[in-house]
Amino acid sequence: SFDDTEVLEDVKYIKKVAKEAGKPYVINMSFGSQIGSHDGLSLYNRTLNDLIADNSGVFVCAAGNEGNNKIHTSHTFTKDDEVRYLLIDHNTTTQKYSYLSIWEQTGDGNQNITVEPCYFKSSTKRVTTYTADRNSSTSIQEGIDSYSKKQNFTIICMLETLQSEVNASDIYFGVKITGKKGASVHIWNNTGLGEFYVPASVSPVGGAKKEQFLAGDSEYTVSDSGASAEKSITVGSYNSGRYNWQPLSGGEMLGYYDYKQAGIISKFSGRGPSLTENVIHPTITAPGAVIISALNSYSSGFSSKGDNVCASVKLGSNPKQYYYGAKLGTSMAAPFVTGVIALWYQANPNLTHEQIMTIIQETAINDEYTANGGKNDWGYGKINAYEGLKRALKLASTDGINDMQNSEAPVSFQKGNNAWRILFNTNESTATIRVTDLNGRLVAQQVMEQPKCGEETVVSLETLP
Repeated sequence: SFDDTEVLEDVKYIKKVAKEAGKPYVINMSFGSQIGSHDGLSLYNRTLNDLIADNSGVFVCAAGNEGNNKIHTSHTFTKDDEVRYLLIDHNTTTQKYSYLSIWEQTGDGNQNITVEPCYFKSSTKRVTTYTADRNSSTSIQEGIDSYSKKQNFTIICMLETLQSEVNASDIYFGVKITGKKGASVHIWNNTGLGEFYVPASVSPVGGAKKEQFLAGDSEYTVSDSGASAEKSITVGSYNSGRYNWQPLSGGEMLGYYDYKQAGIISKFSGRGPSLTENVIHPTITAPGAVIISALNSYSSGFSSKGDNVCASVKLGSNPKQYYYGAKLGTSMAAPFVTGVIALWYQANPNLTHEQIMTIIQETAINDEYTANGGKNDWGYGKINAYEGLKRALKLASTDGINDMQNSEAPVSFQKGNNAWRILFNTNESTATIRVTDLNGRLVAQQVMEQPKCGEETVVSLETLP
């Protein structure tokens, strides 16, 4: 159900199983919501931090897919009783309701703002406030967070019920916010429930001025649940270069053609900055559009003839068909990073959370694309699995992968067109590297004395016939 309590129980269970196995763990969380404080101070987010405080493992969260939606706005009041209005446009949504999360940032335990529900009528260009009633279209919950001491409101409005109540269909739901001097608010509407709207003109008779309406933006759209936690490794998405696929059922080639350009930030990727103190979110980015990933054939809506189903394989002694499909989202990018960190743990199971964060930061790829948008879009850049593995091995107090897995693979390869990079996973007394042609004839040889865990050598192919 993704209920907070259930998720925390699941994390505790994974931690327990890993401890019994004597291994670290990395948990992927490809879910979230825009409802919340986005500052990492909720009980849920603080509990997640506490669960990994012993460096037993880490959790990785999707940054959210609202980076191109104007579902956030903010304002700082410059004088007492200053008024601002916020309206929501439902014209492009199928869900005709609003779910607003309003957080005043002072954190002094006082009521520094007041809110009233309102609606803007297009035909009259006027704003009208009304009293919320639990039995009507609109409900308002107000509180002071017990930990952060921040004043907050959760407002839900069923638009069609409101339209019926006021006998008008050409209305936009909104809120009127009145603040004290120095009060500052951040406001989010939940995913898929409409963007913030500024009317082209207003009637002076309505008591509102054009400049009093708050415009929406896509900043601060990293999800709240988990992804805003202080110790979350929060992942944004960039385009992988894959954008089309052939459906398994046949027919025409399909594709997400808006994601054709490889390497750029995916337009949906959740944006910073972060309200979590001293933290950059998103932390890092990874390929998230388009990814071919496993499909759940037990899901009620699954069909092997679905448009996005593009591959299958039979496995097992009594072969079962497994299906794969084209997907996109930060929910694809986060598992990519989860798998990378699992490999780093395999090389060095004693990595701390701080060391993993340092590896991410210091080895991240920064290129001509990450220069656009900066840390708000990219965090520290693009995840670098191979360079991170080298750093994890060098930090190892043991011999690395061999000790963890009893492996017969003492090296890792990164194969490029012009060179192969050979990374030593363990300390060795000596190593001989031979390059042969397809007939087995020796064309190059290199002998290394005492290569160390994490040491790399490069075999150039450019001079070979």
